[in-house]
Amino acid sequence: MFVLLGALTVMNMLIGVLCQVVSVVAATEREANTVVEVKTGLKNILDRIDTDKNGRISKDEFLQILEETEAVMALQHVGVDPVGLLDFADFIFQSGEDEEPLELGFTDFMEVVLQLRGTNVATVKDIVDLRKVMSDSQTQVS
Repeated sequence: MFVLLGALTVMNMLIGVLCQVVSVVAATEREANTVVEVKTGLKNILDRIDTDKNGRISKDEFLQILEETEAVMALQHVGVDPVGLLDFADFIFQSGEDEEPLELGFTDFMEVVLQLRGTNVATVKDIVDLRKVMSDSQTQVS
């Protein structure tokens, strides 16, 4: 009797673990599909806006992308605040004083954009990067 009850308990626990794994995999796949859809949509918009046809995104092209309703909706769908992204435009495209304005490749651009999603959690790397930026800006002021 106790052996049967123990076997049923273990079986129910295994079913629970299996259900949890399936739901996590499904959520991960949904997220990956959403990101691919957004990348495809933004790439199509970039192809229309890219006047110099170099495949890289300048700050001006970035601002034109954010004027497109389709791009704003795609960014919101993936969890990026377009208004907040607009506020970060200077930071995203900052370059050295004597350098030409920074242009990003599409892959690098999407990496930066996806890092600015509201659902992302801060990691140790983010804190270290923040510390480095603060230190650099402090030495520039001094």
